Amino acid sequence: MLLLFNSVILAEGINIKLGYNIDQKFKVSASNETNSISINNGVNPNFTLICDADFEITDMLSAGGGIEMMTPTSLKNENGDFLFMSIYPLIKFNIGNDYIKYYNTLKIGYNFFIADSTFKSGNSLGNGIFFGINAGVLFGKVFSIDFNYSQNRGTLTNSIYKADITLTKYMLTAGFNIPF
Repeated sequence: MLLLFNSVILAEGINIKLGYNIDQKFKVSASNETNSISINNGVNPNFTLICDADFEITDMLSAGGGIEMMTPTSLKNENGDFLFMSIYPLIKFNIGNDYIKYYNTLKIGYNFFIADSTFKSGNSLGNGIFFGINAGVLFGKVFSIDFNYSQNRGTLTNSIYKADITLTKYMLTAGFNIPF
């Protein structure tokens, strides 16, 4: 029993990564009784800080959780800054050995939609769902490089309409793994 308990709590490590958001789209979809709109905007480049931990279940599977926080950014040709902060559980599929390990990660969680008063312009913000997948390589249990796709969802509400917000981003990350 003690051996089983010890093998379950063995952690792969804590991963700290910095990502550069190479392509982002901000989609606004809103409607009321008489009108419906859908707008796609580009987003100025920014970074995302990621911290997650995963625990080995088998040689090929680990699970854990994490948090991601974007640096404040703005829509192209618009004023005001916004960001998303996401909290999520994760499942990671691993292939490889101690020297080079390839992995894919699935993250589904909750995010907080945060903005300054210029961006909000009197509207209220609502939080939403976070979804992310990535493919990466871990070198020597210490250094990693990932390619990520994710979506952050939220709402923007005023007295006339409630708009659904979707931020879609592609991100390249590099980071360090601190093994336990």
